[in-house]
Amino acid sequence: MKDPPESVKGGVARMSTGYIDVPEWENYSFVDDEMWVAFKSTGGWLESGQTAGNDMDCCTLHAFWAHSYNSSEAGYGEWIAPTPNPPTNNLSTIEDPALNGDWCTYWGESRVLMNCSVGFPTYADELEAGAEAADNTRPSNEGWDEVAAIFHDGTWHPWVGSQTEARFFTSPEMCIEPNWGSNHAGNAIWRIC
Repeated sequence: MKDPPESVKGGVARMSTGYIDVPEWENYSFVDDEMWVAFKSTGGWLESGQTAGNDMDCCTLHAFWAHSYNSSEAGYGEWIAPTPNPPTNNLSTIEDPALNGDWCTYWGESRVLMNCSVGFPTYADELEAGAEAADNTRPSNEGWDEVAAIFHDGTWHPWVGSQTEARFFTSPEMCIEPNWGSNHAGNAIWRIC
């Protein structure tokens, strides 16, 4: 997102995981393919997506959500679905539908409500999507995403224009590039290098 006062009431991400393997899954190591919204004023954030590992098994994807009220992890909470996701291509939405600071996480095309977290700012000023990994042995992960911002009027828009911008952050372990099959700002293909 660009600097305030520009903001959104939510974000949407379609994540497709082509391959995932978490070698040390028994030690709560994990790999997440996720999207998150954040609030610069408080340092708080909400995220959702699909995860593997977490003392469940190496390679099965499960829906999850997590949140923190500030950058010090105050009020941290998370939930991982006990049953796996049947498809590897899933839609995740994080939105404040009533514009009252109560942010809800929805899963799938039918928008199944996973959680609502109260006490956040009404609008988010940062949207991000990608992958996160925590494992002492290099895990494997590859996939792609398509993302949209939910503007104040409830309409979906690419992460480009007057209210948003897209940037890719890489590291020696993470390779990321534009999703050429769906070439809009923010859409990406990623893999652990």
